[in-house]
Amino acid sequence: MLRDYNRPGAIGARWVRNQTPSINPALVAIDGVRLVGYGAVRSRIHITQLFVADEYRGRGLGYRLTMALIDEIRERDAKAGWITLNAAPSAVPAYLRMGFQASWPRFERDGIVAQPMGIEIA
Repeated sequence: MLRDYNRPGAIGARWVRNQTPSINPALVAIDGVRLVGYGAVRSRIHITQLFVADEYRGRGLGYRLTMALIDEIRERDAKAGWITLNAAPSAVPAYLRMGFQASWPRFERDGIVAQPMGIEIA
């Protein structure tokens, strides 16, 4: 999945404790000393704040972050059957390829448009 962040020349990842208890765990992807990706879990089953730096998009980093977060949710809650997220409109095709599906109509809040999505996990 994501490589060890200590390996030279590799984009790696590590779990971090977030200062906001309701948003844990959080996963950061690092290239050298640069933060190039981030994602977190909120409310046990909701992936939130997932982002990949523009110049790192198209390399599978968002996919790997998402899969790592899904794996973490499975480990923490064996009974979790559904994982949710709110996708930016430009990210919807990527999430559809991962198996997510639209779960509610798009919404706009404070100028941000999002598509609620979910995926069933076993």
